[in-house]
Amino acid sequence: MSSHPLQAPADISSIEIFYAGLLHPFLTPTHVLAMAGTGLLIGQLPRERAAVPLLVFVATYCGALLTTLWGAGWAASTNALMILAAVTGFLVALGSPAMRRLVIPIAAISGVLLGLNSATEDVSLLSNLLLTLGTFLGGALAVTAFAVLTLELPYKWQRIGVRVVGSWTAASSILVLALTLSRLK
Repeated sequence: MSSHPLQAPADISSIEIFYAGLLHPFLTPTHVLAMAGTGLLIGQLPRERAAVPLLVFVATYCGALLTTLWGAGWAASTNALMILAAVTGFLVALGSPAMRRLVIPIAAISGVLLGLNSATEDVSLLSNLLLTLGTFLGGALAVTAFAVLTLELPYKWQRIGVRVVGSWTAASSILVLALTLSRLK
């Protein structure tokens, strides 16, 4: 379940390279779990308080992705992403108003870890830029979509469904982390 550096095949056009980056966050299970947990957590805030953590996520995600253009990726962040997804899933499942003060730091940590875990490996600067731009848009849109969809849920039973999805996110993340760590022995 580890994330591999993005690579653009040598024989594809620039638009295909961009789309490879755009799809990368959705094709990497660790990223999907972390993005879902972060977005659902932000979406549980009152509507008037959700914009700041979302902007913090987008800013830190963009900054971390830009640092990967200069070779600053962090492969160990895959395990950290699973821990983050487990924590966010647990907080979503808990649904406690007390967790609200944790959302901004968690959004920042999520942006940094997702960005650093999306390092590109390509020979061309243009390919790296296109992959990074696509990855940024895909990840930012995914977290935003999870948050906005959660914010828009009008019924209490739907909010309970979000908490169930949070518990599944936490459980899935813990299982992936356990499998990953068991392979290290």
